[in-house]
Amino acid sequence: MMKKYSFIFCALLFLFSCTQGQEKRAGSGVSPDEVSTPNTSLSITDESELITGPLAISRVGDVLLQNDKIKVVIQKPGKDTGLGSFGGSIIDAVPLGSKSGDHFGEIFPLVNVEWTVNYYKYKVIEDGDRKVLRAFGRIDVYDYLDIDFVASAADALVGQKLGYAHRFDDRSDPFDIYDDLKGLDTEVVTDYILPAGKKYVIMKTTYKNNGKQAVKLPLGEFVNGSGSLSELIPGLGYSPDLTAQIGGHTPALIYSGMDGIDVSYGYFYDPAPFIDPKTKEMRSTASLSYSGLTAVLFGEEFLKIFPLGSSTPPDIHFSLSAGEEKTLTRYFVVGDGSAGSVLDAGLEALGVKTNPIQGKVVDANGNAVENATVAIKNKGGATVVTYRSDSNGSFSGLLPTGEDALSKSFGKGQYTVEVYKEGFHLNGSSSSGECTPSDLDLKLFAKVECVLGESSSIVFSNAITDGRSPLVARLTIVGEDPSPNVSNGKGVFYDNDLLSRPFGIVDIKYITAKGTIALSNENSFQLEPGTYRFIFSHGPEYDIHDEQITLAAGETHEFSDIVLKRLIATPNYISSDFHVHGIHSPDSAFTEERRVLSAAAEGLDILQSSDHDYLTDYNRAYRALIASGEVAANSMQTAVGDEITPNQYGHLHAFPLEHHAEDVAGGALDWSYSPRDEISTSPDYAMTVDEIIEAVRKDPGEEVLQINHIMDSPSGLLVAAGWVTSPFYRESFSVDPLTTYANPVERRLPAVGVASAYPFPFSGNGLISNKFNAIELEVGGNINNLQSFYRSALPSWFNLLNVGMLLTATADSDSHSEKNPLGLPRNYILSSVDPKDDGKQYENIDLEEYAFNINEGRVIVSAGPYISMKVMSEDGNEYHVGDTAKGKQVEIEIEVQSPSWAWFDTVEIYANTEPVPVDDETGTPFEGVAADPADFYQPYRVPQYSYRPTKSFRVIDQSLESWKEADGVITASVRTSLTVTEDTWFVVLVRGTKETEGYRSLFPVLPQALLDDEKSVNDLDPLDLEAVYQHENVGASAWALTNPVYIDLEGDGFEAKYQHLRSPF
Repeated sequence: MMKKYSFIFCALLFLFSCTQGQEKRAGSGVSPDEVSTPNTSLSITDESELITGPLAISRVGDVLLQNDKIKVVIQKPGKDTGLGSFGGSIIDAVPLGSKSGDHFGEIFPLVNVEWTVNYYKYKVIEDGDRKVLRAFGRIDVYDYLDIDFVASAADALVGQKLGYAHRFDDRSDPFDIYDDLKGLDTEVVTDYILPAGKKYVIMKTTYKNNGKQAVKLPLGEFVNGSGSLSELIPGLGYSPDLTAQIGGHTPALIYSGMDGIDVSYGYFYDPAPFIDPKTKEMRSTASLSYSGLTAVLFGEEFLKIFPLGSSTPPDIHFSLSAGEEKTLTRYFVVGDGSAGSVLDAGLEALGVKTNPIQGKVVDANGNAVENATVAIKNKGGATVVTYRSDSNGSFSGLLPTGEDALSKSFGKGQYTVEVYKEGFHLNGSSSSGECTPSDLDLKLFAKVECVLGESSSIVFSNAITDGRSPLVARLTIVGEDPSPNVSNGKGVFYDNDLLSRPFGIVDIKYITAKGTIALSNENSFQLEPGTYRFIFSHGPEYDIHDEQITLAAGETHEFSDIVLKRLIATPNYISSDFHVHGIHSPDSAFTEERRVLSAAAEGLDILQSSDHDYLTDYNRAYRALIASGEVAANSMQTAVGDEITPNQYGHLHAFPLEHHAEDVAGGALDWSYSPRDEISTSPDYAMTVDEIIEAVRKDPGEEVLQINHIMDSPSGLLVAAGWVTSPFYRESFSVDPLTTYANPVERRLPAVGVASAYPFPFSGNGLISNKFNAIELEVGGNINNLQSFYRSALPSWFNLLNVGMLLTATADSDSHSEKNPLGLPRNYILSSVDPKDDGKQYENIDLEEYAFNINEGRVIVSAGPYISMKVMSEDGNEYHVGDTAKGKQVEIEIEVQSPSWAWFDTVEIYANTEPVPVDDETGTPFEGVAADPADFYQPYRVPQYSYRPTKSFRVIDQSLESWKEADGVITASVRTSLTVTEDTWFVVLVRGTKETEGYRSLFPVLPQALLDDEKSVNDLDPLDLEAVYQHENVGASAWALTNPVYIDLEGDGFEAKYQHLRSPF
């Protein structure tokens, strides 16, 4: 588990999406309406001048800086949707001649933790033979990031008090309160300078103290590398763990391109203003990366700015004496895809003492190897930089000598050299090869030769089919990785978060409809010699192909004529994963084409986008892959969605929506906008939940409004806002369901009308609404361990049903990376067009009908099994999931099918089930933390409940007599009746339980299977699947869930059991 204080800061930036505030000082700021976009000599006037690429958002009117090396765009002033919030900052950049195009997110100042600089105008200054863009801004609340709640979250989740000083809290205006902040001039000027012949832009930002006493505040930068990039902190490695990053020094940030990406980026700063005046030593600079955003605090330590223990004041190092001004100089570097090209330019800009290194990578036969990665690590430490070998196998660069403090902050001068190339392994080691010399003392020029070890090859002679037509399929390679990327919790050669592989997974690849590997146009790949299981899959409607192979050095294994048969028919239902992230989310790296390919490989009928505050339209990429033959025509429909991401109270999801190509965010809603905002240091507001819903409803047609990952803390609305869902606290505490223990004012929302009410009532509360349609009970990253689903999410939904909030239950992958595949879990939606079963065209799937049926509850959730249900009532009519039957007795017919790899043994019915709040530790009702609703529903705490099924049918007690397995399919049927004395909802839950003989986990089709990643499984051979299934630390059971059928006893309309107790709607 994460160390307590690590979580705190993880949460601190997880909010890369938050906002809320209070009333502003009159006349203290600039109205956003006064922002100007002058036409300068550097302004883009024609679309042909724009930078292109997967993340390029430049538009006419932005500013272009260009020399003979690079192109960089600075966005025109204005309010924006998403992470950047405001213009005036660098948004796009490429080296000249780049084929990959722009992969950069954005970079902007960090001021006093929760503020940034909002640039409202600029002009071009002539400086000799060069032009300088001068941007004028004002210190303003960072609309998209509100981190003051982190103290409450830390206390609720891990019981750790965190010192979060009021001087960092934007709920008030500390610049108008604290004597050592009042003197700060809120007007800020930044110069952007692109020197001739250089690969970097110089950014100079000046802060002034107009007061008569010293000003103290932390300053820094927010950097979102985004794109298909790996973040490297020199000396700390790629994606270091939180503890190492928080406690270490960040001299720079480098974003190296992933395979095939020919652009990289870097962020460097001049440390001169952050020298300790007493010791004359460089102060350590802390940083924290989470969800794609990195916060850098110049010359500050996180645990001194946010000390453990709520009463400890912050220890702030940066200051401006009375009347002083300081200019902070930073460098934004654009490289050729490698980290080395970025470091070279950054060290040159800073004047760091260096010596050259050059080398060559060859295979065992002496042949040059292209695109190998050479890592230079501090001796005994982490990676400083990596280089890519060119077509001649060569690499070169500059390394810090370590002779002085500045040089040593980047590299100690004594280094270890390692090499990596996918598919190669040096026998008897855990590396791809060996470098000579392996240790460097960089006092002089260094020359290195790296020789790769042994390799074998996998070749596909034809496409994978379903017996008739080609399929896109996923290949999961199971075994032990002979050459892992990780060393002491840090990536050595590339990002270890997005590109990490879970236990037992060597690699995941997608095989296209023409038999090539992913988007490479190659039909083969290299693999280290060894023994592996090759698992080919195409989603839960299909069987898998499982083949164990031992590869000798130099051997080529050929796969041909692989057939994945469709075993499970789902007539009149189509599959969709509503929650999928790609490159337009700051915390995902995968291109639109890669996401289309992965959706096709998982057999999804609809690819539904849900990037953070960005509307992604996958149709263009889908059409491109059809044209290239990598995806079959008529194989999916696409839909556009928006994960609306106010992390201060939880993530919401709206779909299907219309993509607007002219908008930099595709037309996504700017939930952080408020007409009361101004460009000033005073508090800002964000939209309430109801305001967001109302704004989304303006989109033409039917929309689904979903609460995402409801039991995720801190980003699930029910948990973050402390929703009361149980009716059982009314009698003893007079606490109604659908009230909330979170204060809206603390979330940048208006105060509730009744200030004395606690918990806060439904009426006028910006944190609660009855206008949602759907509720996401679980996401793929959690289904390896379903404790939260069974103990918290499912019973919370039951509570909402019982008080009349009849939301459609869903579950999705929430996939950000390929270790978390799309479509596990997924949703099956009733549809009049079902191409897999009726042969109709995917383009004829009506997205209006799709949304309508989701809103009507005509959805079956599946993490493997598929449930069909038919209900006969006393009136002789037949009903299905989402319908309302009439009468006091119904006959229920349940049919369950599943491929053998998605094993189940239990069918349960829940009818008007009443979950009881229990203590987390003892499970005792209404004791411990469950004794008081204020504790039980404390914001950010995940409540737990006890409950039982109304009826249960299990293999282990022979009550599920119809269960059988044959020809790769498990089936079971249940015939039962239900007699009711009140209006009743009921649902069916299917699941696998470990105590039944024959149990199988979803591993490796679900790659993440360990219940606890930190528990050792060194004794477990991932190739022995039977042993894996039975291991105490392996979870990932299959399950499925229907939405309710409602029974209206009297025929006068369905009324929920406790509907009369809820706060008035």
